[in-house]
Amino acid sequence: LSYSQDIYILDDPLSAVDAHVGRHLFEQCIDGRLKGKTRMLITNQLQFLEKADNIILINKGRIIAQGKYSELNKQGINFQKYTIKDLRKEKENEEKQEDQNKNVLESNLKEEQNENDQNQQTNLKGSNIKEANVDKAGKQIMTEEEYQTDAVPWSQYWSFYRTLLPNILLLLIYAFLLLIQDVAQTFINFWPGIIGSTDIFPNASYNWKIILYAVILAVLFLLLLLNSIISGFGQKRSNQVIHSQLLKSIIHAPCFFFDTTPVGRILNRLTGDLTLVDQMLYNMFLAQLYSRASRNLKRMESISKSPIVSLFGETITGLSTIRAFKLEEVWKERFYRLNDEWMFSPSQVEYVQ
Repeated sequence: LSYSQDIYILDDPLSAVDAHVGRHLFEQCIDGRLKGKTRMLITNQLQFLEKADNIILINKGRIIAQGKYSELNKQGINFQKYTIKDLRKEKENEEKQEDQNKNVLESNLKEEQNENDQNQQTNLKGSNIKEANVDKAGKQIMTEEEYQTDAVPWSQYWSFYRTLLPNILLLLIYAFLLLIQDVAQTFINFWPGIIGSTDIFPNASYNWKIILYAVILAVLFLLLLLNSIISGFGQKRSNQVIHSQLLKSIIHAPCFFFDTTPVGRILNRLTGDLTLVDQMLYNMFLAQLYSRASRNLKRMESISKSPIVSLFGETITGLSTIRAFKLEEVWKERFYRLNDEWMFSPSQVEYVQ
């Protein structure tokens, strides 16, 4: 008990102990160490009323008298009546409690006897029923995991890409760098053919073409390095943002969520699914774009290759006629033109790849 407070409200603490202990508590504690403090004692122990400074007599929730002990006696308040009434009530309660305990004991003995008689017959059956009830309850409480069969909406991709970089401006800059990188890659694919040709840029020297090729290679290397750094930073930031949002949602989820959601499903969202987002979502998005363009470019490549094969067969068949009419140069130009068209299509496919 702390003695540092100024006001104490004691809600019938003496009723839980016998008369001897109650008197000791009252004299040594309530009227002893707490003397000089404001003490509000709620009790039906009327033997301590003489030491009270102020008495409030309550009956059925209403105040029927208030004052000192001597003043209440002068008003004709018979405390003995309340004492006798309390004693009778306690005796009735004790008798009633004894009857209830006796009935409960007899009922328990009968139930134990019946259980012992039927224990061997119902043990296995009861175990099966209990397991069935547990399984049934588990099926009713736990929710089944849902999955989507349609394509992922573009809004989900947009939500993911927004987590890669802090703002839209950096995301646009990153997209622009990717575009410049692809342009440089395309230029490098075509430039080796231009270096050895005298028809394209005839006034440019060979050394100038080599220097330009080296410069474009250096620019491409820097772009690849910069894009790799930005991609690594973006994937790390995306992982942190998505993980923080997911963890925040789980922490603020109601208790019902944890009752209906298995722990394995929650752990899978925080581990396996985040790994999928980091390593595969970006590639899946690019694969979706690539599959459409690559399919058409493959068709273009097959269509442009067929005339070359046909021309080769016609050349072998009519070789003597071509030589007789001196059409070798015409046939060469035709072969070169078809070859250029065919070479352009694989370059497109390689660019998309």
